[in-house]
Amino acid sequence: MSENKIALQPFYFIRHGQTDWNVDGRGMGQQDIPLNAVGIAQAHRASASLQGHAFKSICHSPLLRAKGTAQILGAALGCPLIEIKELAECGWGVREGQLKGAWVDEWMAGSTPSGAETFENFLQRALAGLNRALACAGPVLIVAHGGVYWAVQKYAGLGAFSAPANCMPLLHLPPATGQGAWTVARVGAQSPLDRIETERLVGLPWQADDYNELLRLHRDPRVMATLGGLRPDDRSALDLESYLAHWQKHGFGLWLFREKISGRFVGRGGLRHVSVGGRDEIEIGYALCSEEWGQGYATEIARASTKVAFEKLGLRELVSFTLVENRGSRRVMEKAGLRFEREVEHAGLPHVLYRIRG
Repeated sequence: MSENKIALQPFYFIRHGQTDWNVDGRGMGQQDIPLNAVGIAQAHRASASLQGHAFKSICHSPLLRAKGTAQILGAALGCPLIEIKELAECGWGVREGQLKGAWVDEWMAGSTPSGAETFENFLQRALAGLNRALACAGPVLIVAHGGVYWAVQKYAGLGAFSAPANCMPLLHLPPATGQGAWTVARVGAQSPLDRIETERLVGLPWQADDYNELLRLHRDPRVMATLGGLRPDDRSALDLESYLAHWQKHGFGLWLFREKISGRFVGRGGLRHVSVGGRDEIEIGYALCSEEWGQGYATEIARASTKVAFEKLGLRELVSFTLVENRGSRRVMEKAGLRFEREVEHAGLPHVLYRIRG
């Protein structure tokens, strides 16, 4: 086996449950941050979804958040635990504990913070940990970190670097010929709304550690000029909490959209309950990074959201609304099949309301 290749055998991977630093958007690195109450509940839900899988080994990082997740899984599944030090998260040196930001991309590009591992050394170390795990009796369940999953993505040919949601079990199947990209499938009970695809985009429900993507959107003056103006970062944190709460309460909501090939963050969109024009409605909403405007992405999102609403949720009607002067957004609504109904006041500003009935 090449030193830059994952052993060609199936395996399962789970990123640890949520921690308070995930919620804050802080880089944990090798700081030993434990699971919070949500993370513990996530681990129990994951163990329920994995019942019936006859794991022989659960291999885990030594850090508390992964070890705690593995202990919950091992107790529920009756499987022995194996600690592998190379599966620990990347060491970020002086950056550990700081809010994630541009410095993460700079680290990946070769600018290494004081006391940190280089990105390439970390990937090699994580690959060694993965292959140590896959030398154990299988089927193997690996419980580790978002950074360790970057090594899976790199050496399994899965494309752009991104972390899976906390405690989402993923099955990885090697290519039949031994060449090319692996196949990845989510394991266990899954809502058909957990993933949405358009021709060029893929959308997933927002997670607590997607805060930086939302900040990027909300700090863009051109974007926020269409949404009532710039808002402080603490308001963005509240917005993210509302996205998560909406999914928890209603089983649908806004998705975070990325471009399929590159994994580039494009924006948000989807379905949510709103009060507008004196009525409770379900809105088709969308907001894209300004550099993504003019490429038809908003129309793809609006059409896909409409299809989900009528075909999967059985909803009878939807609305969308925007500032009167936002001609671009009005064209998107019309392309998605909505029709102008009336002018309304929303958040103290004049808007136009469009509607579509199934």
